[in-house]
Amino acid sequence: MNLRRTKFVRAIRYPIEGAIFYFIYYLVRFINIEICSALVGFLAKKIGPLTGAHRTGQKNLKAAFPDLSNAEIENILSRVWENFGRTIGEYPQLKNIQIYQDRRFEIIGAKYIDQLRNDGKAGIIFSGHLANWEVAIMAASQRGLELAQVYRAANNPYVDRLLEAIQGERGNQVIRKGKTGARQILQVLERQHHLFLLNDQKFNQGLAIPFLGYPAMTATAAARMALKFDCPLVPVQVERLQGFSFRITFYKPLEIQKTGVFREDVKLLTSQVCASIEKWVKQRPDQWLWIHKRWPEEFWEKKIKKS
Repeated sequence: MNLRRTKFVRAIRYPIEGAIFYFIYYLVRFINIEICSALVGFLAKKIGPLTGAHRTGQKNLKAAFPDLSNAEIENILSRVWENFGRTIGEYPQLKNIQIYQDRRFEIIGAKYIDQLRNDGKAGIIFSGHLANWEVAIMAASQRGLELAQVYRAANNPYVDRLLEAIQGERGNQVIRKGKTGARQILQVLERQHHLFLLNDQKFNQGLAIPFLGYPAMTATAAARMALKFDCPLVPVQVERLQGFSFRITFYKPLEIQKTGVFREDVKLLTSQVCASIEKWVKQRPDQWLWIHKRWPEEFWEKKIKKS
């Protein structure tokens, strides 16, 4: 991005985006959550295909599933945008939801949360950007698990401040990724508390780990911390069933194998994390954020040429 464009984005686009985001947030927080979910989902389904992110999604899907027709790719992306919009529309009112008293939520494997809560050790829960990933955090914390949420700051600082405030409303500590965040993560685990993080976004300082057919630069913090503190690493999958209703599945902790070479152990465990998320994406491809640039562009081109 050149300097002139950077100045334009910071001075003009970011404030406009922020104003729109705040307007929608304060408008919909008083609307029934199911209506709000459907409304913002509908809008996203109409607007999303007009954006550059839609083209990113097309390339990602074509690379990951070369046998899909263009019509099938567009059908998946339509539902991806709807799910993404629903997730945004649900954000403002999630703090009012009591998951274990709400029939719209099916919880599987809650015993693994109880084990984390009662074992007297630090612990880590990981997921991906599937369905509404925020409800997984709520399912853990509303079962009495003291939890800190690690998140990547939004590029737009106005949007980021609002998202951080929304996440903090649910009573969990919020930790931004970065140097300061890394120190906070250590402090959380040293106190034998627990972390929740999403491990499916591109992270250039990570390791190249196979994901949906090609190496993807992946954060290794979850694996490093699990090995360092000898603590459980628990996968959680979220599926949107219909409208505002979900299945949340907690799985048994990943098996941690130690070869005696820390870097190799980190790579092996991070590969298990990616394999878990890949399995969920294949099960529900219409609920993952394909619109994120997960792979370098050369991998898109190579995969598409092969097909």
